Amino acid sequence: MNIVNVAKAMAEADKHKGILTEEEKNFIAYFAYQTGDMKKVKELTERLAGLEEGAARRDVITLYEDQLYKQ
Repeated sequence: MNIVNVAKAMAEADKHKGILTEEEKNFIAYFAYQTGDMKKVKELTERLAGLEEGAARRDVITLYEDQLYKQ
């Protein structure tokens, strides 16, 4: 958990500017802060960016939220 991971996560999310919503970017930052697992952060970012906005993206966020609460 540190600010460096959040900065790296935001740099990763910025690669998908115009695709990811602000809410999704906020979740990516939160996930990075809570886990510090940059491999999973990159996976999360790519999964979200690869889907159309809507229910599929919400399902991905729910999946990763569940991972946070199981820690």
